[in-house]
Amino acid sequence: MRILDRLVAWTFLRSFLLFIFAAPPLLILGDLTENLDDYLDRGIALTDIAVAYFYQLPQFIQWSFPIAGLIAAVFTVHNMTRHRELVAAKAGGISFHRIVLPLVVLGVMLTVVALGLTEIVPKGNRIAAQILRDEDPMRSWRSDFVYQSENGLIWQVDRLTAGDGSMSNIIIERPPTASVSGLHVIADAAMWNPRDGWTLRHGFFRT
Repeated sequence: MRILDRLVAWTFLRSFLLFIFAAPPLLILGDLTENLDDYLDRGIALTDIAVAYFYQLPQFIQWSFPIAGLIAAVFTVHNMTRHRELVAAKAGGISFHRIVLPLVVLGVMLTVVALGLTEIVPKGNRIAAQILRDEDPMRSWRSDFVYQSENGLIWQVDRLTAGDGSMSNIIIERPPTASVSGLHVIADAAMWNPRDGWTLRHGFFRT
């Protein structure tokens, strides 16, 4: 590796690491400011909140990677321009693309590191959610969604709970076609039965 390559790489890594270590505390502070009252209302101790944010740290670091890389690259080129190192390198017959080649190599390496963090982030977030008593990422319910079945029915559901096989505030529609009349169903609730399927309750049916 040339001395110039080491200079470019070190200048980039210095700025990158500085931002990587500086950004997560700011992200944590912003999230804590927004949610602290909610955490305290749940009776969560401050030490538990700190532990939860520790487990979320990989996520905050991962969020910082793109902007940290951009800022580090800009500062690296800017500093080399200000100190006329780019001019000296070009005068020595080295092209600009060759000068910034270490930035490309480091970018690829940091991309691999960021992909590695994607294996850690879900596990940390799951533990943090349990500590903060948030909803489980593997929850067994969905809310406010629209689904189109294979037979063309459009389901609009306020809440679906897989645990007890129930739905609430359901609207079912089928647009009219040349061969099939339109359909409009509204029900307050529905229960699932393996033998009969969904049974709607307290609603009306209109064609």
